[in-house]
Amino acid sequence: MGFWIFMLLMNEIVPFTMIGFGKLFLNHAPDEINMVFGYRTRMSTKNKDTWEFAHKYCGRLWFIWGWILLPISVIPMFFVMGQSEDMVGNVSAMICILQCVFLVGSIFPTERALRRNFDENGLRREENEKIIDKDKRKQRSKGACDREDEKNHEARNDWGRKI
Repeated sequence: MGFWIFMLLMNEIVPFTMIGFGKLFLNHAPDEINMVFGYRTRMSTKNKDTWEFAHKYCGRLWFIWGWILLPISVIPMFFVMGQSEDMVGNVSAMICILQCVFLVGSIFPTERALRRNFDENGLRREENEKIIDKDKRKQRSKGACDREDEKNHEARNDWGRKI
């Protein structure tokens, strides 16, 4: 029974860690971009904006997934209460593997969200779109003036006088 209690407590470390750090990262990212603490990938460390976005996004995932993993980690343990230590150990190992899948798996949606919201230089895509739209409007207005000049030129040639 002592081993079962120990394994039950050990299985709760990952969900509680995800809930705690999820809440922490959801509220604020570490102040400085560093290589020691926080969500650190090439994309998340581009600048302060990507750093904060990645922590907020990953923090939300960890917080939600931690609460989901909590009962998933406890309930199977009650089915092996009173079983052999081998059985308790095997079930705990499967729970641990599942927890690691969720913990490490949070990298993929976070990186996808970073790539959806930021370009490869770490600039927000909406800001880039505004800049591109501004340039396109300038080109369109310039193009419209050029087309108008062509029409006026053709009209002068057709009528032989200036419009």
